[in-house]
Amino acid sequence: MKHLSWILKDQLATRPGPRVAPWDLQALKEKAGITAVFSMSDEGAAPSVSYAGLRHHTNYISDQPLYNTKEQLALIEQIGPSVEALHLEISRGGRAFVHCYIGRDRSGFLAAAYLIKHCDHTAKEALKKMRALKEYCVCPGYEEALQMYELSLAAETL
Repeated sequence: MKHLSWILKDQLATRPGPRVAPWDLQALKEKAGITAVFSMSDEGAAPSVSYAGLRHHTNYISDQPLYNTKEQLALIEQIGPSVEALHLEISRGGRAFVHCYIGRDRSGFLAAAYLIKHCDHTAKEALKKMRALKEYCVCPGYEEALQMYELSLAAETL
């Protein structure tokens, strides 16, 4: 479907939010089999998601650039529950899409973080996969945060 980029075939996709690329949630549910929407920006999508009968996970992340380590670490901490909720959705056979306003940094970060934690990708591999679909996905600042996320997961296993 238009604007839907499958990161993991029939499991995980990203797309822009409804203000950038209007969506038909009923069609996404019926034609693409979407079962859940993960919103990384507050665009007032909640009522329409619920009306379409889709599960809705919200984690509103600022769309500001990440200029320093403190901001990157805050993002890593904030994204954890979304990574786990996404894993739960996919592990029970669901199909999810993640969106932010443009569908680039915040949604790309969550999808890449999922690949790192639950699909055994390195940050470099996750970024390569994301950028094969969207060339300008996960900009600087977010890219460094993704590398820090990978390191933090490795430190947890020690």
